[in-house]
Amino acid sequence: MSGIKKLGLVRTSSIIAKHFVPHMRTLYIKESLVKASAIKVALKDLINKTNATQELFDKPYPGFTKSENLELISRQYSMLKGHLEFQKCEAELRERKNSLSLDEEAFWLPAITEAYLNLRERKGSKNEAKLGICLYDCSFILTHYYNQIDV
Repeated sequence: MSGIKKLGLVRTSSIIAKHFVPHMRTLYIKESLVKASAIKVALKDLINKTNATQELFDKPYPGFTKSENLELISRQYSMLKGHLEFQKCEAELRERKNSLSLDEEAFWLPAITEAYLNLRERKGSKNEAKLGICLYDCSFILTHYYNQIDV
């Protein structure tokens, strides 16, 4: 059996093991980077939306009264929660069909699921303190997963 290397559960010739397998690993890594970078961009977009809504607590929209500003925060919170709910359901459906990539399983699905679960207030809520806490928690989770992706 000279010239044959054991590669996983399959035996391959030393020529294939030397030239083909490393190339395939490089190809997989490049493909993985594209998916990870797309996930990182999507997470950054969600972080920006969450932070923009959080900033309305400190810097009200110009010309808005406190109640109008709270209404704007509530609407943006509701839209964010609806968007995360849609993304979560879509990812869970793809997971059931086994069509998620490894990066999506490792980063995207847990990130949007945890972020959605941290938005505990109902859509349309006007409780300023609870909305602020939920948005902070959501931003924290999204940022955590964003920082875990090494691209």
